Formats: sequence, C-alpha cells, structure tokens
Amino acid sequence: MKTLMSRLLLVFGLACVSFSSPAQTVSDPGDPGENRSSIALATKFLQLIDKGQKSETWPLTGPLLQGMVTRTSWIAGLESMRLPLGKLKARTVDAAAFTAVIDGAPDGHYYVVFFTSQFERAKVEEKVILNLSKGEWDVEGYFITPIPAASP
Repeated sequence: MKTLMSRLLLVFGLACVSFSSPAQTVSDPGDPGENRSSIALATKFLQLIDKGQKSETWPLTGPLLQGMVTRTSWIAGLESMRLPLGKLKARTVDAAAFTAVIDGAPDGHYYVVFFTSQFERAKVEEKVILNLSKGEWDVEGYFITPIPAASP
C-alpha cells in the first residue's frame, strides 16, 4: 500500500512540483478558445470528483497517467486525497499557463491550471495538469497543496 501511495503521489505531484522549475519555458499563451477549453476540462474533472464520481474521471486521463497507475489505483488515490477535506464550499481559478516541458515527462503541450479551493476542513491549492495529445486534452496530473491559515 505504501508503494501504491508513493506512485500515486508521484503521478499526481510530479508534474505540479516540477512545473516551477526555472529550466522550464512557458510557451505562447495560446488562443482564447484553447484557454477556455483547457480550463473547462480541468473544471469538469474537479466537478466529477466533487460529485463523488471519481471513476468518471478515468476516461479524462491521458496515456502518461494511465501508463503509471491502474484505474483502481487512480480512484483509490482520489478518495484518499479528497475525503479528508470534506465537501467543497468554493473554488476559483487562480492562474493557468502553457508549458512545453515538465520534468519527468516527455516534452508536450501542457497546460497547468491552478485553483484555490475552500473545503469544509481545509483551504487548498489544486493543480490540474493537462496535455494536448492527438488533438485532445487529457488530464495527466492532479495535486493538492494545503494553504496555511492566515495568522491574525
């Protein structure tokens, strides 16, 4: 089980953690339609998780992610990450950026969407990593980072 969780964290977090690497370059901002469709997919992905339809996220995932974990492991990982947070209260898109390079992954056309999300038990940053492959956007990573409460 520990190995499974390590793999899931690698899949969920590898792209997100690596995205901040200074060696990476952000490509052109893309056209407005591409931006909208990418954010729409990331939002749909999160809404499925919010509704408890975690198995419905699997068809939205791409070959990189599916090559690293099984469907069963993916669903179990989503459960273990999100269940402790409680129900979603609010979510906003904070930022989104294209990049061609993500450490540990082949070069591609990646789009990383950052959300600030308030759940019953925690405020977190959610990152959804998308990749354009064969003309379709796929989810290739999902990562949750707690946001510390502001001190008074």
